[in-house]
Amino acid sequence: MRNTKWMALKQTALAVALIGTAVSAYAATVTNMTVGGGTFSMGVFDSGQNWTNTGNPSANLVGGYTNLGTLFQFNGSGGAVNAFTGDGTTAPYGGGMVNGGPVPTFDTSGSTISGNLSSWTVFWNGTNFNQGADPVSGTWNSSTGAYSIAWTSTIHGGPFNGQTGSWSFNGVAIAGTTITPPTTNPTGGTSPVPEASMTAMMLTGLALLRVLTRKNRFS
Repeated sequence: MRNTKWMALKQTALAVALIGTAVSAYAATVTNMTVGGGTFSMGVFDSGQNWTNTGNPSANLVGGYTNLGTLFQFNGSGGAVNAFTGDGTTAPYGGGMVNGGPVPTFDTSGSTISGNLSSWTVFWNGTNFNQGADPVSGTWNSSTGAYSIAWTSTIHGGPFNGQTGSWSFNGVAIAGTTITPPTTNPTGGTSPVPEASMTAMMLTGLALLRVLTRKNRFS
């Protein structure tokens, strides 16, 4: 009898764990994403920079095209490196046009954040360089919103043609209550849509709880 009760408790705990994991891993669209700082390196040309976004720390990276201002001095003292996101039709700091991309978009799922940052562009010494990538991914804390992403991008054209820039960002990303395609909730708003695997996990947990409830009822 004792073994039977112990087994029932273990099965109940498993069911609850499955449901909890599924709920915590819902995917959601990021609606506000600030850039607090990060790192940059480019081989022998720049061995590494740790930078803090002091130019526009409140800018919402996913709220539209943004200018972040000066991030750091290239190779320590080689001139200011400015950054912005754009579609390739503007050059806010001067220089010629380069390929851009769409307004950045990011989603979260569990402890992962990923998205399209192909519009990330930097300006240095009169020249614009697209340094974006798609996809870009990293880690995300669902409790605090803190995130960290990293990627590499090959430079095309200009004095650094063929070189690879390595970037990382950190900041805060707030996941909203909408995602495409949305589901409607009773209040008329929208709710995050779980990934298929998470839906299956939740259904498995609910089914197991139902079986255990019926078993206890008739035992």
